[in-house]
Order: sequence, then C-alpha cells, then structure tokens
Amino acid sequence: MTITALPGGLIECGRRGESGVLRVSFDPAPFLEKCGPGTAGLLVQRADGCAYPVPLTEENGLLLWTVAARDTACEGFGLVQIDWRNGEKTARSERYRTYVAPSVNEGEEPPEGTGWLDAVLDARDRAEAAANAVPQLAEAAKEEITRHAESEKEALSAHAEALQQSVAQESEVAEMLDETFRPAP
Repeated sequence: MTITALPGGLIECGRRGESGVLRVSFDPAPFLEKCGPGTAGLLVQRADGCAYPVPLTEENGLLLWTVAARDTACEGFGLVQIDWRNGEKTARSERYRTYVAPSVNEGEEPPEGTGWLDAVLDARDRAEAAANAVPQLAEAAKEEITRHAESEKEALSAHAEALQQSVAQESEVAEMLDETFRPAP
C-alpha cells in the first residue's frame, strides 16, 4: 500500500513489527525549486528516540520510503524529515509526525533492525580511537628511531676507536721506515 505524506499531516506507519507493507511517498518539487536536482535522504526518529538515516527511492517523480521492521519496532509517535543535498546546498523538509500502533505481541522485544547502525557507529568509534592513537604511535616511533640512532652512533664510535688503535702512529711509521731502509752497518 502506498500513501502520500502531506505537510503537517500524520503518517500512520502501521502496527508494531510490520515490515514492507507500507510505502510513503513525498513530493520532491519544493526541494527542486529551492536547490535544483539533488540527493534525498530520510531521517527517522522512532518513538523510543532512536534516530537513523533511511534511503529513499525514486519512482514516477516521487520519493518513496518503504517502512521496515526497524521503523515499526516501537509503538507510539515519532518523526521523519527529508534532507535534500545539492553540492554545498542542503534543504530540510518540515518534520512529519509518525505513529506506530500497538500490536498483540506487546511483550516482545523490538526486532534487531538497527544492527547495521550499531556496526557503523562501532566502526566510527574504532576509527576515532585509531586516529587518537596516531600521536602516541608517532612519539613511540620517534623514540625508537632515536634509540636506534644512538645505538648506531655508539657502535660506529667504538668501531672508529678500534680502527684508530689498529693504525700506527706517525712516529711509529717513521721508526718502521728507518729500520727497514736504514743502511746496513
């Protein structure tokens, strides 16, 4: 079933736990007039306050939202809003109120419909932690390079000292030359 979202109207999304039964159409004309061609997305906020983005499809010049189980996971009133992006321009629709009616299975936990969102947030947290670790890793690498350079410097210094000790001094060379080339008595 497809219904049309009307500005200021209530979107009745069905009963708790329903999925794929309802499509809601939105008119993109106000966005096209404001910003020109662009990309549309929908932000859904359920009755429990959980908010997440939902992709919209385009069909016959209308934007369509197929209401899924994650959207009907909680009964009560929620909100949706369209974001329209065109380069640097962003336009937002008014907020539409949504309603999810109770169903017989009231005692059940909401279905796991936002697992992908948890995965995205977890990936964001891991990326943030990795980015925060970069300065410490850079400092540790710098210290390791400094330790390695000092160790190499000490090794070269010891090697130079050993070479210096193995080379005869000028006076010793002169003495050896005198002994070797001195006329016989």
